[in-house]
Amino acid sequence: MVHNRQSGPRLLGALMLLALAACGDDSLVLQRGQGSLQRVSLGPSSSAPLAAEGKTVLVDHLVPPAEITPWAVQAPKGPVFVPTSTTAGVTTDAGLMLRGQGAKVVSIPGTFDTQAFNQLALRGTFVESVAVRLQFMRKGKAVTGTRGQQTSSSRSSQLFIFDVPDLRCQVRPIDEIRILISEESTRSVIQSLDLLLRPLESWLPTPGEEPGLIDIAFDLRRGWGLTNLAPLTGQAALAPGSRLRFSYGIPGALWMPRQTPVLHLTVTDETGASHRESFAVAADEKRSSAWLTADVDLAELSGKQATLHFELEVNRKSLGLCAVAEPTLYVPGQKAPTVILITSDTHRADHLGVAGTNLVKTPALDALAARGVRFTDCLTATNVTNPSHIALMTATHPRDTRVVDNHHPLSQAAPTLAEAFRSQGFATYACISARHLVEGESGLGQGFDRMNSPITSQRGAQITTHITEQWLDESAGLPLFIWLHLFDVHTPYAPPEGYDRRYYPTHKNPFSEDLPAPPFDPEVVSGTPLEGLRDPVFPHAQYRAEVDFLDDQLGGLLRHERFADALIAFTADHGESFGQHGVYYDHAELYPDSIHVPLIMSWPGGPVDAVSSAPVRQIDLGRTLLNLSGCADSEFPGRDLRDELDGNTSANARFGLSSAALSACVNVDGWHLILHLKDHHQKQITAKRFKHSVELYDLRNDPECLEDLADREHDRAIRLRALLVHWLGQAPAEGWSTSGNMDPEAIARLADLGYAGMDEEAGQGNWFETDCACDNCARFAPQ
Repeated sequence: MVHNRQSGPRLLGALMLLALAACGDDSLVLQRGQGSLQRVSLGPSSSAPLAAEGKTVLVDHLVPPAEITPWAVQAPKGPVFVPTSTTAGVTTDAGLMLRGQGAKVVSIPGTFDTQAFNQLALRGTFVESVAVRLQFMRKGKAVTGTRGQQTSSSRSSQLFIFDVPDLRCQVRPIDEIRILISEESTRSVIQSLDLLLRPLESWLPTPGEEPGLIDIAFDLRRGWGLTNLAPLTGQAALAPGSRLRFSYGIPGALWMPRQTPVLHLTVTDETGASHRESFAVAADEKRSSAWLTADVDLAELSGKQATLHFELEVNRKSLGLCAVAEPTLYVPGQKAPTVILITSDTHRADHLGVAGTNLVKTPALDALAARGVRFTDCLTATNVTNPSHIALMTATHPRDTRVVDNHHPLSQAAPTLAEAFRSQGFATYACISARHLVEGESGLGQGFDRMNSPITSQRGAQITTHITEQWLDESAGLPLFIWLHLFDVHTPYAPPEGYDRRYYPTHKNPFSEDLPAPPFDPEVVSGTPLEGLRDPVFPHAQYRAEVDFLDDQLGGLLRHERFADALIAFTADHGESFGQHGVYYDHAELYPDSIHVPLIMSWPGGPVDAVSSAPVRQIDLGRTLLNLSGCADSEFPGRDLRDELDGNTSANARFGLSSAALSACVNVDGWHLILHLKDHHQKQITAKRFKHSVELYDLRNDPECLEDLADREHDRAIRLRALLVHWLGQAPAEGWSTSGNMDPEAIARLADLGYAGMDEEAGQGNWFETDCACDNCARFAPQ
């Protein structure tokens, strides 16, 4: 149902627009003005073989000795050497078994030449999902190390590839390599550690192939590698008024000492006229560099076809490397369209000023709702960040993507919203505020020309919105699709100065032992910034202040001139709980607290100050954005949310699948049923949930889900459970989940060294055991 806070002739006009929108009238789509964008594909300028065709070679194969020494182990229990064994025709390599609950360290002594290897391959088995990383030591002190990689919980051997191209900057040898395993481990087996040498240039995408995202100072841009041995060339149509725009730079780990590289560009048309410019590729003494962007006026060229030639010059007789990204010929447009999708991490639907709960002050989001439509009953598909964003960006439910945690990236086979916009001539940018959403950890970079992420695990909105505003200014005249992700509302609930304690007395100490004990076990907040908390309302007060701060930062960005007539969507990946259902300061479980999210949309010619109470799925947002942008012909799943604005409320069921597939839910006709798929009792919840138990809530009369009606409404619970079980059973056998520790390109390069096929397929199997005969299943089995 749509409610409009207008009156008289203005209301009539708005309703007419609304009706047109519901019919998908093409007159309401964003207009592209006179702007155009043409990406240029770059390849080698000659048939000469590239240095990048060199192969990775094995330098050393380290295996644990049967007597264990001289290797050393730190573990709760003594290590045991496990010999090679064969069971049912499957051979398991010998290895060093590390036992006991807790962190573990394996030390491998030796003299390791840092110039001789730049990649390591670790083989092992891990009963639990743990983090594994490497540390390089000299005289007992760590000189450098790798980031952690998350293992799968499996008794099969797994492979982990650690890239260390900047290890060569350690001039002196190292004398010890350490393997560090996180404290969740109870038993792990280390089978081997291989030292490998990979050609440096192979860390950059190969010219002539699909461009890849290249990371320079946590700013990823799509392009190719360029060496001083092999220039790059490309061709494109040349329109009157064309400009050439591209980015260039050197990743810090690939910087060559004492080099002063210069990038030469020559653009020639078919008449023989040419334009030539040179660009210094700068980096500081610490090898940290940044992307540089060039914008070249090609007005002097009168032909219809342009040939681009990039060449790298270095001042030393050694390999020189550079990245060239986003080469684009464009004609600026006065009304180039702007589409922005904003996701606020952990943002509850009821924490908007316009929601009328008086919990927060959000004038910017309220103003956005006033110029568009707010959907008050929007559910996300899951309660965890990466799977939720993956569902949003693919319009595919986690049941089918099979990505249900933050450790398994999306497969490159998945079609994404960014790819759809990119194919329609939009420049595509992603600016994110949580590190685990970056391409290498989420797989969400595909289709984006740029993806900027924080250096640490997270960053504030002021940084992310500032970068986005810089990109807007830098991309004047280009059609843009932007994904802006903000993380401020997420834990640790630490609003900045000016917002801190906005909703909590400044004189009060929420950690004072003079306060009564909190209604939860201290373990709930142990090891977090809230450890020792006594006042349970303090985190929620700080959360509310974070919402206010986020809105203030967002308001500044939305005042940019490009958003005056843009298509804007604001939503969240999931909500948050503050004690509801025994869930404290987390988004565990599938109650509305965790999956009911805000959704506001505004577009030129769309409804104004409208409110829709229709039950909608967030995963349909992408399809809607494409249709509104004039891209209705893009192959992308989902339904157009404008269809819900005609007052015909959809009766289709909405389904959810929780983090790690612990629970599933169905929401239909005002009823909300939760089916727990596994026994689970996370740290943040006070009561254990039991496998195949059922909860049922009447949302019309009990929107906070305070009374479980599974017994009183037993027949209804049976029907809804059967509907949910049937839906779970419709999942495809394989999804788009990949192993978080496996880089497909790296494995392809190493296949000839025998590394292929070492990892389990992620995300397989049935979500529900239909033949289960447990008491809970018997209790709710169809009669």
